[in-house]
Amino acid sequence: MGEIVQILLSILIVFSAMMVAESKKIIRVAQAFSIMSTLIAIFFITFSAYYAAAFQLAIYAGFISIIILVSVALMKGGEEVED
Repeated sequence: MGEIVQILLSILIVFSAMMVAESKKIIRVAQAFSIMSTLIAIFFITFSAYYAAAFQLAIYAGFISIIILVSVALMKGGEEVED
């Protein structure tokens, strides 16, 4: 059962990483990055690496995602690209 969960998490992590790389809208990039970071933390929990999961959530899913959203808020208008 644990291996199935880890494989499913791996597939979801790769999918969200592809969304980060391929999306042209910065809000979608920030959302996909937050989801990817949270999934990586859950992946660490499945390996019983609780400290690594806590640092993953504290640093990447929290701080970096907020930095991306603040940069979006400070961007000038008219730079939006359609998918």
